[in-house]
Amino acid sequence: MTLIQLVVITRQTRSNMFEVLEQNYINTARVKGCSERDVIKKHAFKNAVAPAIIVSSMGFPVVLGAMIAVEKIYNWGVMGVLFYDAVTGTDYPVVIACIYVFAVVVVITNLIADVVVAMLDPRIRLQ
Repeated sequence: MTLIQLVVITRQTRSNMFEVLEQNYINTARVKGCSERDVIKKHAFKNAVAPAIIVSSMGFPVVLGAMIAVEKIYNWGVMGVLFYDAVTGTDYPVVIACIYVFAVVVVITNLIADVVVAMLDPRIRLQ
């Protein structure tokens, strides 16, 4: 379910890391004598991982949609099967409830991702 999302997140992190490693403050840390490991761990990774966290939170609804399909294929009796059966059986109150639960989960996931990014990146402040 998550393989495609992992590829997107990995590619995003990689491209951000290359971009961050070319910044002036990274060169300054290297000139000051920091080891390459410290430069990557303490200076570059925090700034490179923030966009990847946002991308992963935006890909979370895709994983939820894939969850519905996987649950139906393997006949696991969880929320995906309930949602699928409600849609095919035109049980509108259950469909609305499932969509509401999925929406709340997605909003909470995006909120958590925003808070984590705000904690990692000092340039972003919650106000």
